[in-house]
Amino acid sequence: MSGPKNPLNDGVLTVYEVIDAGLPGEMPKKAVRQKYRLRYDERVVGMNRYWVAKQASATIHMMVRCHRLDDVTTHDVVSLRDGKQYDIVQIQYPPDIFPRMMDLSLERRADKYDMTEQINAIGDVYTDFPQPPYKVGDVWYMPELTVDYWLNSGLTVDQVMALGITVDDRMGGNSYVCINSRETGSFTRSDWMITGSTDKVVEVPT
Repeated sequence: MSGPKNPLNDGVLTVYEVIDAGLPGEMPKKAVRQKYRLRYDERVVGMNRYWVAKQASATIHMMVRCHRLDDVTTHDVVSLRDGKQYDIVQIQYPPDIFPRMMDLSLERRADKYDMTEQINAIGDVYTDFPQPPYKVGDVWYMPELTVDYWLNSGLTVDQVMALGITVDDRMGGNSYVCINSRETGSFTRSDWMITGSTDKVVEVPT
């Protein structure tokens, strides 16, 4: 089953997680650390959604659509191209759209979290199998893979299995974070922990 095209041409948003950046023994200090950068499409906020948010003492200032990532939550903060920070009030997953998408209802923050604490925490971002050197905190977004990708990779089935690449890895459409640094050598699958899905196509029975 195919779905509508989603160009996501309105800009790139950044999803941050809220962390305690206070030093040991000092008062807690909230700051934000980058989780993802995603292309997005601005959506129209419907009146029904607006009034539901009002009843919950929230105001929806923006609604955006982007690729679905299962570990983005309403505890996270979003920054758009306008430079403002927004709380995520609601996350919805529209059906029958491929690649899978999520709609984020956003409320603009009156104050900004300190972002200086997270600058050094942002790791490198990979969009293909990472090769050392890589370090803890680096992020790997693997798009959905095709048979042609593996035919052109030059790897045999035995070599792929020896690398520890799982069936899910071979299909692609997943995101990972590095949990073990490696300065030299080759890609080692156990260095990476899967954190969610990116743009994997899900077939829905018709």
